[in-house]
Amino acid sequence: MECQDYFFTGDFPPNWHEADSRFCALIGDEPAKVIRLQHVSELGGRHAVITIAIRDYPRIFAESFHRDIIETGIANAVNNGAIRLVLDQSNEAAGERELVQAAAVLRELGVLDPASVTWLGANTIVDPVAAGRVNHLEYNYFLIKAYCSLAEQMRSEKINSKWIRKSFRNGLRQPYALCLNATPRTQRVASVVHLVDGGLFGDIRASEGHEFHGKYLSFPGFSHSKLGGCDAATAKQALSGMGREDLCDVLDRLEEKVPLRVDNFPETGNLLYNKVDTSLYARTAFSCVTETHWDSHSQSLLTEKTVKPLCLGHPVVIFGGKGQLSLTRRLGFSTFEHVFDSTYDTVSDDRLRIDLAVKACLAAHKLFMDSPRRWEKEVAPSMIANIRWARKGFMEHIRRCYQVPLRRLLASC
Repeated sequence: MECQDYFFTGDFPPNWHEADSRFCALIGDEPAKVIRLQHVSELGGRHAVITIAIRDYPRIFAESFHRDIIETGIANAVNNGAIRLVLDQSNEAAGERELVQAAAVLRELGVLDPASVTWLGANTIVDPVAAGRVNHLEYNYFLIKAYCSLAEQMRSEKINSKWIRKSFRNGLRQPYALCLNATPRTQRVASVVHLVDGGLFGDIRASEGHEFHGKYLSFPGFSHSKLGGCDAATAKQALSGMGREDLCDVLDRLEEKVPLRVDNFPETGNLLYNKVDTSLYARTAFSCVTETHWDSHSQSLLTEKTVKPLCLGHPVVIFGGKGQLSLTRRLGFSTFEHVFDSTYDTVSDDRLRIDLAVKACLAAHKLFMDSPRRWEKEVAPSMIANIRWARKGFMEHIRRCYQVPLRRLLASC
């Protein structure tokens, strides 16, 4: 599509532009250009697209957002059809309720028809066009940026089908699960504690002998919490609410061992989105992915936490909202149902879904322990298929599902 200038105002540059630039660099295309705008009068009367980066949903209620809409002349320009306004929260996901609230805020600020405004977000279950609220366009910032970075890394490190076969042939792969965790969110902590209690990382209650090794489990503890995170008391309350007060003791024991780390990256939290130590995936059997979003009724999306192991051919069990495996298949990846009992992905109750996912992990671990040869025979074909898809087909999938609709939106002014 023809390259042209786009504009943004507010505190942050648009997320979509950063992801678009990375993807264009990956495929050798021309990235879009964005220019900071103080007032719509700078446009000289020409039609344009203006982006306001939201980043965190509560910001639409803040005075700074109100100033961005009114003092820049955006409200009047939207009403006159002179500009198309894009609210960019593609680093997160808003649901129908949030989009209705956003429409109400825009009306209060003088935007007569909120349906003329488009919200970029990573949610997959929002109707793109619905009455009474802001429009929605699916765009997953972290997924795109993480994939672009990983695709370059896979090329430079020659991560391919030969890499998979070599890891088995040389005996690198061991019967361990890889479980990487950053921000201690409530359901994430509950999932980790259930896995530890199940013995996937050894016996945390043992004082000698086969003790807890935590070999490929990362858990920073609660000192790295942030917005959306939780503390130990909240985690214990959640465990009690699941009827698993007995796991509070496991959490206490786990806290005694933090921080647990399996890589040497200095970054924490969201800054780890594009950091990958590929050797971890060559030395382990499968990934226990503790996803960010668990509310499958209003928000359904995958993050880079799941995409990274899939691109590297790693089998995954996903601890997240109901239907995560369906999203994985939608992205074109195999989900290894012939190895993992995928019943957990169909269950609405969080406690039962976690229990079933843990059982799937333990069964897979036992399969590898009993017969490494059989494990290789069962998983290697799908691992190779996923890694080939990541190197070729997934790039086109991102272009078709994210980049083309975004460019059409930007060109619609």
